[in-house]
Amino acid sequence: MTYAGFWRRFASTVIDGIILLIPTILLGMIVRHGEMSGILLWLIYKPVFECSPLMGTPGRLFLGMQVTTEAGGRLSVFQALGRHLLSYVSGLFLFLGYFFNLFTAKRQTFHDLMVGAVVIRSEVSTDQPWFEIWKKQISEILGASTSLPSGGSTEKARQRSSTLETLEQLHKLHQQGALTDEEYKAKKEELLKNL
Repeated sequence: MTYAGFWRRFASTVIDGIILLIPTILLGMIVRHGEMSGILLWLIYKPVFECSPLMGTPGRLFLGMQVTTEAGGRLSVFQALGRHLLSYVSGLFLFLGYFFNLFTAKRQTFHDLMVGAVVIRSEVSTDQPWFEIWKKQISEILGASTSLPSGGSTEKARQRSSTLETLEQLHKLHQQGALTDEEYKAKKEELLKNL
């Protein structure tokens, strides 16, 4: 694995900030107590993308990075949320937590170290249906936390879980060079249709 450096990660944060700026302004103008809606959007944006099959926000993916566990797997919802909330702690004291990246072997920040995450360089297709994947991930998270599974939804959840595991294995094979870019992209698109 090749770990992402400080400036590349910083640039992706700027890109994500620009992406979030317009919806935040619109929410502030349209919705009563829009500031709170904007804050909520900022709080869920990164964790939802980072625990999705994409394993990164549009800004990270655009610059060829993904957020994974130290073993190369996908972050859980709790790891992604914890990582994001701890990133605010990293920024509290003159952003010192972010500068850990300059001195750790795996280029990890404070919040990466706390949840066992790494940001890796990766060949990522930028022609993804970002919004659709984000919506599905939010639905999956909310569905898992608000509903009791019935027989049909249990089977559907099991099928989704299996598809996500297959996506992770596919990604690892691609990173190891066992699949060409074309093979990886075709198989990934086929699997994403099943989600």
